[in-house]
Amino acid sequence: SIDNGTSWDNETCSFLDNNFNGVTYANNTFIAAGQKSRIVKSTNNASSWGVYNAGTDYQFNGIAFGGSTFNVVGANGYPYRSDNNGSSWSRVTPTASWATLSPNGYSYYYNRNLYGVAFGNSTFVAVGDYGKIVRSTDNGASWSHVTSGKYEGSGAYSLYGTNYLRGVTFGNNTFVAVGYTGKIIRSTNDGSSWDNVTAVNSDNLYGVTFGNGTFVAVGQSGTIIKSTNNGASWSSSSSGGNTLNGVTFGNNIFMAVGEDGRIVKSTDNGANWSSSSSGT
Repeated sequence: SIDNGTSWDNETCSFLDNNFNGVTYANNTFIAAGQKSRIVKSTNNASSWGVYNAGTDYQFNGIAFGGSTFNVVGANGYPYRSDNNGSSWSRVTPTASWATLSPNGYSYYYNRNLYGVAFGNSTFVAVGDYGKIVRSTDNGASWSHVTSGKYEGSGAYSLYGTNYLRGVTFGNNTFVAVGYTGKIIRSTNDGSSWDNVTAVNSDNLYGVTFGNGTFVAVGQSGTIIKSTNNGASWSSSSSGGNTLNGVTFGNNIFMAVGEDGRIVKSTDNGANWSSSSSGT
């Protein structure tokens, strides 16, 4: 769309044999990432695309840009990074792979899948399954666990628990992450520690973004919620309709997309939403 999401054109592409799960824009470049480590990029406002591969067969779920570096995250907790505008990619070795836990001595794999990644204050933060959170302060060259998502025995998981985190964003010196059953957490110290926020409802949340002093999150059954106080409290903005999976902000417009080609947008900081036709 080149008219603020009012109308949309379908692209004619030869690479649509895989699902794409994340997209971002920086350095006059759009980059999308998805299944089988497929990465595509466009340097002409999405009119045409080049296809790249990170040299593996993992599923990529999220992508973000910061510090002159693109970082993608996905299956098994492996981040990949590119410092040449997406032309080549390298895998970053996770900080840990296995844990042998007492009392039974079993080993549990806790490089949990990562789904969302964001950048702010010179810090990348990625979130995923079982409350897993990792962060990087060197443009994605290395990552450290904030919560590992590892099994801790007696049916318990890490602090942020059995909740699956799906999206994360940054604004006003605050990281906000969202996930299943309405889970919302936030960090005001660059992702070093996190606070739980009272959920608005129990609907799964899949995406979150920030703009004009407002955080907006979207999810299951068309749920849309927003916060104007740095994620400390939230209110319902809209609900109903097809599930929304992603949301972003630009040109003073919040834009969300979801199942069955659903597209909705808000021009008043998430107070009201209108539908656009995707043509698909």
